[in-house]
Amino acid sequence: MNRENQAVFIILRLGLVFAFLYAAWSAHQNPSSWVGYFPQTILKIFGRNEALMMNTFGIFEVLLSIWILSGALAFWANGIATILPLVIVVSNWGGAADVVFRDISIAAMSLALAVESFPLRKTGLT
Repeated sequence: MNRENQAVFIILRLGLVFAFLYAAWSAHQNPSSWVGYFPQTILKIFGRNEALMMNTFGIFEVLLSIWILSGALAFWANGIATILPLVIVVSNWGGAADVVFRDISIAAMSLALAVESFPLRKTGLT
């Protein structure tokens, strides 16, 4: 990968990580503002303990961010980072499309990073 492409992918990774870290921090500060975006199935698992649910998910987002920044197994890290915002979009499109439409951009960023790091691309099999 040439230097310009490397810079592009670093910028994409930093932008993606910022989205996850900001969400984790903000949900920790004000869980009730974020809890409504979770599917009902997940909400039932945690019952009425919104703070526990948001902090648990926040820890997951922080760990995913560290994983993305590390570049280790990048295809899998970015694959997970693609699925998360798409689940949010699908779960909330009917009532919150004006807010969750941005998650499609986050999913596109992570999908681009996943495609670039797809294992077969490195072996020349594609």
